[in-house]
Amino acid sequence: MINTSDYSENSQISLNHPHDNEGTQVITSLSSFHSPPTSPSSFVPSLTCTHNERLTIGGYNDQHSSKELISAFSLSATSHKSLTPSKTIPSNDKFVTIENVSLDGEQQIQEKKGVTSPEFFGGFSHIENAIKQGMNVKTSATHASHGSVAQHSTKTTLSKSISGGDGSIHIKTCFGVLQLSGMKMLSLTSMTLNLIAFIILALIITFSFVGQIMFAHKFDGFDVSSAYYREGMIGACRSAVFSNFTQDISMRYIVKYENFSKLFLANMDDMVTGLPTFMRTTFTSRNMTVNDLKTFKAIAVEQQVISMLKEGNFSRAMQILDSPSYRSNMEAYSEEFQPLTDYLLGLQTFARNFNTIMTTACLVTIVVSFVVVAPTVVASIFVSLKRDTSNSKKLKQVKALLLQDTMHDNKLKNLFKEHCKKEMSLENFSLLDKINDYKTLCEKSFDIQVYLYDSSETSSISDVTSEAGSAMNGSDLNNKKKKKKGYTEKDLREIEKKKFELAFEIHTDYLDVHGDKSVNISKHFAEGVKQQLDFFATTQNEQLPEDLFYTVENEICIVMMDTHMRFKASLENQKQSKKESLKKKILNK
Repeated sequence: MINTSDYSENSQISLNHPHDNEGTQVITSLSSFHSPPTSPSSFVPSLTCTHNERLTIGGYNDQHSSKELISAFSLSATSHKSLTPSKTIPSNDKFVTIENVSLDGEQQIQEKKGVTSPEFFGGFSHIENAIKQGMNVKTSATHASHGSVAQHSTKTTLSKSISGGDGSIHIKTCFGVLQLSGMKMLSLTSMTLNLIAFIILALIITFSFVGQIMFAHKFDGFDVSSAYYREGMIGACRSAVFSNFTQDISMRYIVKYENFSKLFLANMDDMVTGLPTFMRTTFTSRNMTVNDLKTFKAIAVEQQVISMLKEGNFSRAMQILDSPSYRSNMEAYSEEFQPLTDYLLGLQTFARNFNTIMTTACLVTIVVSFVVVAPTVVASIFVSLKRDTSNSKKLKQVKALLLQDTMHDNKLKNLFKEHCKKEMSLENFSLLDKINDYKTLCEKSFDIQVYLYDSSETSSISDVTSEAGSAMNGSDLNNKKKKKKGYTEKDLREIEKKKFELAFEIHTDYLDVHGDKSVNISKHFAEGVKQQLDFFATTQNEQLPEDLFYTVENEICIVMMDTHMRFKASLENQKQSKKESLKKKILNK
């Protein structure tokens, strides 16, 4: 039983809304929510509410989760002390007894078989406005409380716009923004590495060339024939001395000795002059000069012997050449010039190693360049071919869509049919026409399934008015909808049967190799259609798929692409002819 009494200033009637995820309480004062004076038979029961008592409409309280509340309105008693006269109403009256009660949606409203006062629900327009205002306040509060999240989202969006949401890299230049995809970055990197490799290779070749010139210049000053010259001097001197006392023979060998002597001394001067500092220190150590070397002492003895031969003193010359001191000085050539020989050999070895290192570095640079560039070139060629194939495929798909648009236009379809007759390709046109009929049946089947099985017959209700009123008029709307359409499962079975008959006809007449109107299409497509028909015939599938002829249709559209392009060209020619004839008629007038 509900007693009428005055509302306190803090008394509230609140509304639990189950769709509020934030649990934010928004209280909107509705001072205008009151009932005009009515007759005693239509008064509204006054509600005695405390701070914790709420009237819940269309909501629910979940004890295992956080309560989701939106306080929709509040009643202030400053200007209105009561909604109705103070009067006690029997509990068996026609009004619903509401005291500390939370109704669970439409089900609890239907379980209460009383009649709610129309004056009470007459203020629902105010409630709806209050709810919308409350939702706006909630939204703004949510954005205020989660400002950091929104700011982070904005930053993320900006960063994506800078770096490229598709994974590409954007580089700002003075000419504009340069967008580089992954493949472009790979090509650019490969080109850069290749350029660096060519620069390194050029530097190595240049350094090797300079080194070769330097070593060649050093070797030019060191004639390794000095030993040959020295052996020639020794042999010519002994031959001149032991010429059996014959003056003529002796003079010929003396001339040879002088020639070898000139070459040897000149070579020695160049070698001594071109020696590095540490080599000159070796020869000039202990205050020694070139003349102090045993080799040059032997040369001085040989020159003395040559002078004796010119005077005819052969016996004395023989004694000097056979003396132990001369032999000792003559044999000291290899010992005195061995450091010079080692230096020359070491220099030659270093030159060979230098050439080997430079050649190896060039080969390594070339191999690295090839390893980096070759995959990039192969990948570029592959991507280019793939892109060309993809673009060609997309172009064919676009042209196929143009053909499908022509088939959907009755006027153009009839004209295209006549054109196909002229080009002897009417069977392809007929196949496309049959496929369009099959797609129409699929759409009809879908509409029936939506009516029969779709549970969301009414749209989602986001406001309290719709949820509260759904208990009263939901069943009436459903009854009207069913009376309007009237689909049954029998209709669905009939449509599926027609789909099967039409699909079987298409497969038998057009896709089968032995069909009456067999078309030029891959056998693989026909096998796929036949398999689906077998599944339906053996009740493995209750319905034929809507895309049963999708690949077949695309293939036929591609086959008829040239025919359709010629058809479009003929229409354009006819249009141009009409324009020209019209211009002539206008000019003639």
